[in-house]
Amino acid sequence: MNTMTPDQIISKLRKEMAGTHTGNNLHQDFLDYINQNKIFKLKNVPISSIPQVVKGVGLDKDNIDAYAKKDLSDAPPIVLHKDGHIIDGNHRLLAFKAQGAQTIKAYVGEETKLDLKLIDKELAESRLFRFTGSFSKLSGKDIADLFYLQTLSTYMFLQDSKQQDYAIAYATKTVQYGPYAVFRTSATDLYLLAFTIDHPDYAGLKISGSDRSFLKSLSFQNRKHYMFMQRIARNEVSVSDATTFLFRLETQLKISNPIFKQMRRLVCQWDNLKYSQKQMVISKIIQHMRVKGVGSEVFSHVNAMSTRRELKPLPQKSNTLKRAAATAIGAYAGSKVLPKLTKGKLGSVSGAGIGAVAGYWASGRKKI
Repeated sequence: MNTMTPDQIISKLRKEMAGTHTGNNLHQDFLDYINQNKIFKLKNVPISSIPQVVKGVGLDKDNIDAYAKKDLSDAPPIVLHKDGHIIDGNHRLLAFKAQGAQTIKAYVGEETKLDLKLIDKELAESRLFRFTGSFSKLSGKDIADLFYLQTLSTYMFLQDSKQQDYAIAYATKTVQYGPYAVFRTSATDLYLLAFTIDHPDYAGLKISGSDRSFLKSLSFQNRKHYMFMQRIARNEVSVSDATTFLFRLETQLKISNPIFKQMRRLVCQWDNLKYSQKQMVISKIIQHMRVKGVGSEVFSHVNAMSTRRELKPLPQKSNTLKRAAATAIGAYAGSKVLPKLTKGKLGSVSGAGIGAVAGYWASGRKKI
């Protein structure tokens, strides 16, 4: 069979694993990882193109050596995720390498229904954290607050008819590498913030000692957040699920700002809000995220919402808030469009990109 669906791949793996030491009771995270692929096609793949297997993770050297002594011409194909990483077949791959093979048969996953190439292009042009050193400009509290606001905003997008497509695509991009285990510059800002909260000792982040201590004190549950984003990617989040999850996330991240809590309560009732209440939420997100994450992908889409006639921000009374609104409008002015992903929707508008980030930090503004 040259083409298989995710369900067929799962059925194949269950049969192959039955009776082995691992068993065929596949973990839900493993099943979700498989289901991120729309279809699998049988191909001859250069072994050099497959990422190195992580050493010491459930690998049996004796099994690999035994495989390497056999004729592997009839060995079952391995299975690769669309991002190139191995879903099944670590031992076979290493055995083929030991035999000096250059290629291996593999079922290779292809893109999901959403065209992630479009959103990849946008993320490459509008990203806050392109380098690990970017986090040195934020305190531990800033990182937690920004992560919370971006999560809240993504759920808000999901409930908005003109931003829903973006929410689904952004969440899909965020979870495609798994539950935030490795620093990846090609991932979303939300992924990188989650990684930082979960790995504050990662040397490349250059976080100060006190900020590392704060992040270590958090009880962030990365898998719970990862699964919540997966549900957003599938557009399967109920209001009750979101309410419970976001409330718990506040506790995990030690969110103490009462305005954040107020925004969470309103976002969880989005469909029932009056225009004035939606205006207030958007104004507050712009106000608070502007200080910590003006160049992030999510911030640019909050800006896009603020330009809609029915959701324009409320009049700002202080000079500080006026400057925040001006910054939002400036980012929107440099927008780009994702025509296929969210055609004809304001949700397809993104921000001015990394230039906005560089300009902001080069200005030497102090964090409030």
